Amino acid sequence: MRRTIDSCRPPQMHRINIGFTLLEMLVVLVILGMTTTLLSQGLATTWQNFERLGTKHLSLSAAELPRQWFRDSVKHALLYHPSQAVVQGAPASFRLVSAAVPNDPDHVPKSMEWTIKEEVGIWSLGFFSQDIDPVFIKDSIQPMQFQYLVQNEWGALFSPEDARLPNAVRVIEGVDTWIMVVPGRPVEADVPGELALFGEYDF
Repeated sequence: MRRTIDSCRPPQMHRINIGFTLLEMLVVLVILGMTTTLLSQGLATTWQNFERLGTKHLSLSAAELPRQWFRDSVKHALLYHPSQAVVQGAPASFRLVSAAVPNDPDHVPKSMEWTIKEEVGIWSLGFFSQDIDPVFIKDSIQPMQFQYLVQNEWGALFSPEDARLPNAVRVIEGVDTWIMVVPGRPVEADVPGELALFGEYDF
């Protein structure tokens, strides 16, 4: 019996596709390109926003730094002797002993002075201490002066005969209060009554 050629062939096996077709690769590349474009645009926008925020934060910090230095120096004002005045205040100067002298990383109590000077219609606020030359940190076209709160009254002079701090200190710029600070310690030196029984004492 004669066999045909077709009958001698083995049964047809199912072909298994391994890998991607050209069309699938093109679709993947298009999607990847679109995703990369959107991601790069989003990152660029995000970095621009960060730069704007960073610049704004730096400008705010630079504007706030003079206030922070003045606030810290007054809050950490010290009194050493129960009868010796170490704090003196005038409209253009404020002298004190502070444990937070600006720009001093050691935070060692030192005598310092805040000062206001006027030149050609510009008022400048600055400070200096025994080892820091005058540093001016704020300029204004409006007149500035110090004022001191004593017994619920504001005045332009503070000259105690004993160890006292004003109840508050403020810097007036024009007609507005630029900053007001309350000392962080008692405004009067606290000396135990029995201390005098031991005779002379030093501080």
